[in-house]
Amino acid sequence: LPIPVVGMTEAALLTGCMLGGRIGVVVFGRRVLPPYQELVAAYGLSQRIAGWRVIDNKAPYTPGDQSEVERLLIDTANELVEQDYAETVLLSGAVMAGVPARLQNAVPVPLLDGISCGVQQAELLVRLNLPKPRVGSYAPPPQRELVAVSPALATAFATVGSASSSTEDSS
Repeated sequence: LPIPVVGMTEAALLTGCMLGGRIGVVVFGRRVLPPYQELVAAYGLSQRIAGWRVIDNKAPYTPGDQSEVERLLIDTANELVEQDYAETVLLSGAVMAGVPARLQNAVPVPLLDGISCGVQQAELLVRLNLPKPRVGSYAPPPQRELVAVSPALATAFATVGSASSSTEDSS
């Protein structure tokens, strides 16, 4: 793509790496713990995780008074700091956007959310105005011949390919 693509969890974890040695991670629901752990492993950051905590509470996803959830988040973050020696804490999931700012005074280490970190990192990448790599795993794949597709779809692919090529050439 001709624009930066930033994953919210990766952005928060990398920000956490810049702010402290070990990161505590809070997830909502036991079901999402394994996918988050696999994601962290895929990023090569498993060794930076101080500990994991699961909050089995649906309240963050519902409108209304969030004071009980916020108290639970504060207690859980402080537990990660005191018991697992976390130096930053990621409150995972898009539903946590903006929450760290409200709770930060109650926790002695930086609290992070993926949306804030992801947006800021995407903006940084745009401002840096760096060229896209032309080789390696992040380079655009080589053009391939399309077979058994409609002319309209082939044109759409060609348009996307030429748009990213012209963007790369102008960088």
